[in-house]
Amino acid sequence: MAVWKTKKRVKKGDGNLVWQILGGVVVTGLIVGAIALAGWKEYGEPAIDPATFCAETGPSALTVIAIDASDPYDAVQIREIENEVRDLLGELERGTRLDIYTMNASRGALATRVFSRCNPGRAIWMDQIAGQPTEVERVYREEFANAINGALATTIEGGAADNSPIVESIRAIAADSLGSVDDDVPRRLIVASDLVQHSDVYSMFRSGVGEFAQFSLSSNYADAQTDLRGAEVYLVVILRAEYSRLQSRELLLWWEEYVRANSGHVTDFVRI
Repeated sequence: MAVWKTKKRVKKGDGNLVWQILGGVVVTGLIVGAIALAGWKEYGEPAIDPATFCAETGPSALTVIAIDASDPYDAVQIREIENEVRDLLGELERGTRLDIYTMNASRGALATRVFSRCNPGRAIWMDQIAGQPTEVERVYREEFANAINGALATTIEGGAADNSPIVESIRAIAADSLGSVDDDVPRRLIVASDLVQHSDVYSMFRSGVGEFAQFSLSSNYADAQTDLRGAEVYLVVILRAEYSRLQSRELLLWWEEYVRANSGHVTDFVRI
C-alpha cells in the first residue's frame, strides 16, 4: 500500500518505473523500413512498420500517459508536468509503444489519443545492423522527440470543465490502448491529475472522497469498472489549493483500491 511521501520522486524496485521520452510522431518511413527489411530480418528480428516504428508482430511493451486537462494549469504547473513526464520516461526501450492521451470531457471525448508510436531506437543500439548511425540518430531525435514535445503541449492545454470524469476516462483508455496489445505485453499507465473525481457516476465534490468499497457496490459502478490488464499504474498527483480538503491520504487509498479492483496495481506516485 502506498502512502503520501514528502520526497518529490519515489523510485521502487529495479528502476523500471523510470522511462525515457525522447520521441515523436512524424516518421521517416523509408529509412526505418529500409533498416527493418535490410538489417533486422537478417538478424532474426521482426520487420518494422514504417508508419509506427513498431514491430509488425506488435510492441514489446506499452507505456500510456494520460494527462487530465479538465482544469487549467498555471505556467509553473505546466513546466513541472513536462519535467515529470520526461523524467518518468527516462529509459523507454526500443520497441516499446508510447501512447499519450488528454482527458478533457469539455473537448467532446473522455480521452483523446494524441500520440502513438514505438521507440525506433538510437544509433548506439543499431549502427552495427543498419550501418547508418548518423541518420538513425537524426530520426530518433528529430522525428520522434520533437513530435512528443508537441503532443505534450496539446495534452496540457486545460480548460475549466464542468465535470472531471477521471474513472470514465481511464475506462476508455483501458479499452482503447491497454486492450490493444497481446496479453503478455507489459503495460504501464501514468496518470497526471488532481484525482478529484466529479461526474454523475461519482462525485467527490458532493460526497467527499468516501470509501471505494461502498462505491463499488453502487449501481453506478458499472460505468467505472474496467480491465487494466495487470498494468503498473503511476500517479502524478497535481496539487490544487482549492482541493486541499480532498487531496488527502484517503484520496490515494481510494485510487489504490480502484486500480486494484480493476486488475492493475499502483506502483508509486509523486505529488507536484
